[in-house]
Formats: sequence, structure tokens, C-alpha cells
Amino acid sequence: MSKLTYCGLNDVYFKKLLKENKELLPRLLKGICNIDVTYDEIVMQNVEIQDEVKLRTTRFDIAIKVCNLRIDLESENQSHGDLEYYNNRKLYYLSRLHSQSYDKIDYNQMNKSYVIFLYNFNMGYDNLITESVMYNKTAGIEYPHLKIYDINLSKVNKSSTIELERLFDLLKSRDIDKYLGLSDPFLKGVANMIEEYDKDELLRLQAQLRRDNEIELRSMKEYAKRTGHEEGLAEGRAEGRAQGLTEGRAQGLTEGRAEGRAQGLTEGRAEGEKAKAIEMAKAMLNDKANVELIVKYTGLTLDEVLKLK
Repeated sequence: MSKLTYCGLNDVYFKKLLKENKELLPRLLKGICNIDVTYDEIVMQNVEIQDEVKLRTTRFDIAIKVCNLRIDLESENQSHGDLEYYNNRKLYYLSRLHSQSYDKIDYNQMNKSYVIFLYNFNMGYDNLITESVMYNKTAGIEYPHLKIYDINLSKVNKSSTIELERLFDLLKSRDIDKYLGLSDPFLKGVANMIEEYDKDELLRLQAQLRRDNEIELRSMKEYAKRTGHEEGLAEGRAEGRAQGLTEGRAQGLTEGRAEGRAQGLTEGRAEGEKAKAIEMAKAMLNDKANVELIVKYTGLTLDEVLKLK
């Protein structure tokens, strides 16, 4: 029985899956937005947008461009706020995404921007897919070039024969046996990739670090709210530290493993593991990681870590 240990709708796995399975993204766009497009027509965009005035970085999960349409896809595995929080977040992401679609001010351009949020928890919507557009109430006119799609995965019918619903169920499920045994090559292929990702220790560490960083970020935001320094403290320190920890630990793990294996051939497994931990700690120190976190993830003592500074 193939019950996943780590996957599910985690943004680390989700982003890797969308980039490596060339059928998945076009099928999602067709099912959600009714857009017919091939993978070769999709251009991956920079997922980070820098606000030159506030020096604030907006980080998307997946940002793509198709002709004059920009799309941001966000996966939400756990709830971090109420409905108002997510409504504000969606509008912010949509405005940031759309502002980047104009290289110069040209009001004759008809660029489009969509944001798609996939929620692996109940958002309170009755429908699986909720589409929102800008609407001029007085004139009764819709502006379809700006759209928000909310995907409430708690509404997925597990026994559905519709491909999109089966795909949603597969992406959020930890029990993928029924998909591994399918004759459908597309869904079976996605299930096989998810199963392989679940066994990848480096991906697992990246996902765990992302979760730890999100918890740390939320804690710092709460503190910042109480002290009145949310902008500078939460976004400056927490986002920078979160990115540094993720990249530093992942790189440190890879380098530490390689060096540990080489040294282990000559000096034994114990020394190899020690060297790997030291290399990981050095990389994390270079990225300004918290000492307590270094001790936690390397297994070194506090004195050993301090001596590396």
C-alpha cells in the first residue's frame, strides 16, 4: 500500500511536479480556466517581484506567462488565517502580478492576469471552483482580464470520473494506490512522480524547512504586531532568514553527503557523518542561520557549532 509520508499539496512538491510533468500544467489550466495551451507555449516567469519603493519582495509559488496572460498558482496546504486574510492576500497577489505585465504605460494594451489558489482545507465555499472577476456594479459590466480562482479541494468528489477532480484528489491525497494502478497513463504518471518525490530525502528536508520557516515567520509576525514593527521585522528578517535557511540547508545537505561518503571510504562512516554535519553547519552559518536550528539539523553540540564561527 502506497501511503505517502511527506507529500500532499506541499508547495515544494507542487512546484517541482508542475515544472517536470509537461502535461500537468496545461491540463490544470484547461480544467480551471478553460485555456487551451501546450507546455511549449508556457513561459516560466521570475517568482520574485521586488518593490523598489518599499523594498519588499513578493514571492509566488508558480508564475507563468502565456501570450498577454500572466498566471500565478499558489498551493495552500494549511490554513494561516481567516477568509478576510485570504481575500486580502489574493487581491494583493493579483495587483502585484498585473503591475508587472506592463513594460511601459500603454492603456491600449489588454493584458490579463489570473491568480489561482488551491486550498487543501475548507475555505467555506460551496463549490469546488469559484471564479471572481472585477465588476462595475453601476454599469453592470464585468472586466474579465483580471480573475481570481479559488479551488476548494475539500469539495472534491473522490469517486468522480471527471479528470480534473481525479487530478485534484491525487494532488491532495496521501493514499495514492488507486492512481498507481490506473490504466490512464497521465494520472498514473503523476502518481508515480509523487511517489518518487516522497522518497527523496533532500526534497523532504526542503519541505520540512519550508514548514518550519512558515511557523517561524508567523510567530515573528505576531510579535511584530505587538511591538509595531511588522513591516521591518517580519518581512525583512523573517523572509530573508526563511530563504537563507532553505537554500543553505538544502545546499549544505547535498555537499555534506558527498563529502561524508568520500571521507567515509577512508576514515569510516562515523567520521564521514561528522564531516557532513560540519559542512552543513558551515553553510548554515554562512547564511546567518540561527545557532539552535543548526544544532537541531546537524546533530552537533552547541560548543562544536560555536567553534566553527
